[in-house]
Amino acid sequence: MTIWGDQIDKAQMSKLLISLPFYGHTWKLADPTDHSVGAKTTDKGPLQPFTNFTGLIGFNEVMLKMKDGGLTMEEDKDAGSVYFYKDDLWITAEVEATIKAKTNWATTEGFGGVTVRAINNDDFNGYVTTKKHPLLTAVNEGLNKN
Repeated sequence: MTIWGDQIDKAQMSKLLISLPFYGHTWKLADPTDHSVGAKTTDKGPLQPFTNFTGLIGFNEVMLKMKDGGLTMEEDKDAGSVYFYKDDLWITAEVEATIKAKTNWATTEGFGGVTVRAINNDDFNGYVTTKKHPLLTAVNEGLNKN
C-alpha cells in the first residue's frame, strides 16, 4: 500500500482502503521444529470446521486452539503481525493489537480507512475472548487512535 501511495497524487490516497482479514491462513511445516518466519512448508494447513476451506482458519478457531494450550503465539515485529504454531501447523492471523495498529497506520498515512473481510469470524458473543466483537472494537479504537 505504501508503494501505491507513493505512486499517486496524495489527494487520491483517501480513495484507497486497507483490507483487514478476520481470518488466518494455515500451512503444514516441512520441519515441525522450524517455525520461524519463512520456514519451508509442504502444503496448506488442514480443513477447519468454521471456514470449510483448507488453509483458512477463523479468528475464533485460532483463539480456541490457543486457549486450549495447543498454539504458541509469536510476534513478527518487522511485519507488524503475529503467527501461531504447534508441531507442523503454522498460522498467520490478525489479533486485536495488529488490527488496531494497522487501522491506526492506515488513517495516519492518509488512506481512506479500512475494510473488513469475513466479519462473521469476529467473536460477537464473547465466547472465546473476554469481550464481545474484539476485532471490530480494535478497528474502532484504531480509527479513534485510542
